[in-house]
Amino acid sequence: MPEEGFDYRLVDSPLVVADASKVEAMVILERMHGPLFDAIHAERKPLFDLPALEVLLVSLGADGEAFREAYASFGVDIKVRQAAETVRRLKRDRVPALLVGGRHLTGPAMTGIRERTTQALDLLVGQLPNL
Repeated sequence: MPEEGFDYRLVDSPLVVADASKVEAMVILERMHGPLFDAIHAERKPLFDLPALEVLLVSLGADGEAFREAYASFGVDIKVRQAAETVRRLKRDRVPALLVGGRHLTGPAMTGIRERTTQALDLLVGQLPNL
């Protein structure tokens, strides 16, 4: 698990910020999720400080000032704290870990292989009540 005091904003904020405004979020998330994932996991870019994260997001078309404002906002702070608490409560230290319906946890580390993870997700999502 990340060490005590780890700033989860640096990991979660780009996606939480995108969630802050639903209509705009769908466009931002769709456009940025893949490149952000690749930058972190494939290119191994060190995005663990605000300036580095902002440079990447601006290069992807984000408004830097709007990102900084959203990053520092109360709404984002609350969502990031909730996400960090969920990680601590579930004692998860590996990714990906997928939480379905707020109570069912799965992922490749639990199922062994990606195909089984997909099967587990299908099963768990099928058990969710219709909304």
